[in-house]
Amino acid sequence: MIQTVHAIASGFMIEFMFGLLGMALILRYMTYRASRFDQAYYSSFTREVERRLQDDGANQTQVKDVEAYIESILDGVKKQLPNRSLRFTNKRDSAARAKTERVSLREYVGGSQTIIHSVRGELNVFKSHYPPNFREVTLRIMNNDEHWVKLFGLLPIDALSRVLDILPGIFFVFGILGTFVGVSAALPTIANIDFANIDGSSGVLGEFVKEVAFAMRASIVGIICSLALNLLNAAFPLTTIRDAISAKLESSLEHLWFYVQGEVSKKETGAEMKEVISILSKINDALAGRSGKKAA
Repeated sequence: MIQTVHAIASGFMIEFMFGLLGMALILRYMTYRASRFDQAYYSSFTREVERRLQDDGANQTQVKDVEAYIESILDGVKKQLPNRSLRFTNKRDSAARAKTERVSLREYVGGSQTIIHSVRGELNVFKSHYPPNFREVTLRIMNNDEHWVKLFGLLPIDALSRVLDILPGIFFVFGILGTFVGVSAALPTIANIDFANIDGSSGVLGEFVKEVAFAMRASIVGIICSLALNLLNAAFPLTTIRDAISAKLESSLEHLWFYVQGEVSKKETGAEMKEVISILSKINDALAGRSGKKAA
C-alpha cells in the first residue's frame, strides 16, 4: 500500500499541485470578475431605488397604492440596468447584438430583468404591515439570478468559493504528505548501505538522496502554492464582495418597505382618527340630547 502511494505521489504529486494551482487561479479570477460585474449590476438597482426614495421623501410624496408605487420605481430602475443577460460585455456591444439577435424568454428573465421580476414576485412582502425577514427576502431575490448563483451557468459560485478558500490548507497538507511519503521511502534504503564499502553503495546513497530530495520538493511546492492562494484570496476577497452586495440590496429593500408602509400607516392612522372623532361627536350629540330632555 505504501509503495503504491509512494509511486503515485513521486510520479504525479508535484505536477498535480501545479496543475491544481493553475486551475484555482483561473477559477478565482473568473469568479472574482463575475462578482465585480454582479456588484455593478446590483449597485445600479440599489442606487436608483435609493435616489427615488430620497426624492420622494424630500417632495413628501404620498404612497396611495403600494403596488403601483413599486411598479413605478421598477419601471424607472430597469432602464438603468445592463441589457439582457450580457453583463460581461459593454452596453454598446449589448445594444448591437440586441438589434441583430432574437431574445429568448430565458435570456430576458435571466438577464437585466431578473431582479425586476424577482422584486415583483415579492410584492406581498411590501404590502404586508408586518416587517418581514429582509435577509430571507434578499436571498430569495438573488437566488433567482442565474448569474449570481452559477458561474457560466454550470458551477455553483458559493460552493466554488468555499473550495477555493480551503485550497491553501489542502496544498499544505499535500506538501506534508509528500514529505512523509518521501522520507518513509528513503529511510529503508539506509539499511542497504554498506558503510565498509561506501563506493559500492553509491547507488543506494543516490536512491536515498533522490527520495529525500522529492520529500523536500513536495514541501516547498505545497508551501509555495498555499502562500500564493492565501495572498490571492486576501487580494481578491470573493466572499467579502458577495456579502457586501447582498447587504446593500437588503438595506435598499428595507428602506423601500419602511417608506411605503410609513406612508400607508399615516393614511390609515388619519382615517382611523377621523372615524374616532366622528363616533365621539355622535356620542356627544346623543348625550347632549338626553341632557336637554331631562332639563325640559
